[in-house]
Amino acid sequence: MNSINISQTIFDGVSLYASGSQQDYWGNNEKNRNISVGVSGQQWGIGYSLNYQYSRYTDQNNDRALYLNLSIPLERWLPRSRVSYQMTSQKDRPTQHEMRLDGSLLDDGRLSYSLEQSLDDDNNHNSSLNASYRSPYGTFSAGYSYGNDSSQYNYGVTGGVVIHPHGVTLSQYLGNAFALIDANGASGVRIQNYPGIATDPFGYAVVPYLTTYQENRLSVDTTQLPDNVDLEQTTQFVVPNRGAMVAARFNANIGYRVLVTVSDRNGKPLPFGALASNDETGQQSIVDEGGILYLSGISSKSQSWTVRWGNQADQQCQFAFSTPDSEPTTSVLQGTAQCH
Repeated sequence: MNSINISQTIFDGVSLYASGSQQDYWGNNEKNRNISVGVSGQQWGIGYSLNYQYSRYTDQNNDRALYLNLSIPLERWLPRSRVSYQMTSQKDRPTQHEMRLDGSLLDDGRLSYSLEQSLDDDNNHNSSLNASYRSPYGTFSAGYSYGNDSSQYNYGVTGGVVIHPHGVTLSQYLGNAFALIDANGASGVRIQNYPGIATDPFGYAVVPYLTTYQENRLSVDTTQLPDNVDLEQTTQFVVPNRGAMVAARFNANIGYRVLVTVSDRNGKPLPFGALASNDETGQQSIVDEGGILYLSGISSKSQSWTVRWGNQADQQCQFAFSTPDSEPTTSVLQGTAQCH
């Protein structure tokens, strides 16, 4: 068999290609020849290709086919979506046209959808609509399709169940390796780049489809944190074995975030750089300029804080702070306290 392949980029984003082959059969004069030429490229996010194929066989039969493909992003009108078109024209067969719309919705793309319509020159047609929703507890899918003589519904649920020392956690399909997220009881904590993954009411979540024997980055989506949750760290790295579960703990402070302006018994702001600590929770924070202190995990229950800026007895004081019993209307509250 003899063959040749040529490919050339003529300018940025556009390529021409051609190939040819001939199959000779030993002991006779039979030969099959194939030729393919085409162009492909991408401009302004629009991908396209045009390909022509010709085949000639020893029995004098030949076959011809023309393929056209287009892929157009619709980000300007519909986030994370793309429409594609495919035309197939073959000798002695009706030309077929296919149009497809794919995309995803919601802030992390956890709801995906596709619409497809196909039609040929003999008026045969098929249409379909499919959707899939990825939740922390599994993936739910449904679809409908119909053609000239039939219609069909489909639906399904896939997922996993992880039993661990702290309880049972439902999940999406697990894959070869997965991570168990422990957010210290904080619910609704989402993981970046894993659509639909969020901690359950007990503070646990399962991140599926980790890459085995390699470092995997697990980061909390801090833009979607609940108002009453603050994290001491937002990224963990894990290296799982095949078929294994790894644990990743994120220490969460559950309660509200507060900017407290703290003054001493004389009404003066506490010194910049003073260390505030909570013996009950182990939290620590640094006093900023103007005596401003950032606290997290604050609730309506009063918490006692000790502030130190030296080793002398007159270089430390204590104050107590709590939030109002009513539901706060902002994600970061503000307040004042006097340290004695």
